[in-house]
Amino acid sequence: MRPALVVCFAVIAVIVFRSCERENLWKWRVHRRVKAEELRGWYSQVHSNPPVNLSHIPWETLNHAPAYLTNIEPVKIVMPMPNYVWLGYGKVRHQWGLAIGETNSPPPNDLKKSFVEAWAPGIYYWRE
Repeated sequence: MRPALVVCFAVIAVIVFRSCERENLWKWRVHRRVKAEELRGWYSQVHSNPPVNLSHIPWETLNHAPAYLTNIEPVKIVMPMPNYVWLGYGKVRHQWGLAIGETNSPPPNDLKKSFVEAWAPGIYYWRE
């Protein structure tokens, strides 16, 4: 095999490994800190005062989010939806995050193509 091809594969493998490593570290650190009622309180606060303009990412909704959601890994996207608040982390090719909703909320339909794990009723970890 050509040396340049070997180097190319090695670089790709390192990039993929590092991305997965970040996700696993985030998952481990956040999952053990999750307090379902605290997250639902933040969800209710976001939904009681929805952003006026949904054409931009409403970063101000993170002002009152639990610190462990914003301090461990930078949030790439936050989207208030009718039944959930979506938080997304990672890069374009490897994304993960949380969908936070009411206790009786089933997994969001948008997550059917992703890996989904229920962390608490209405709180779902997802990964693409």
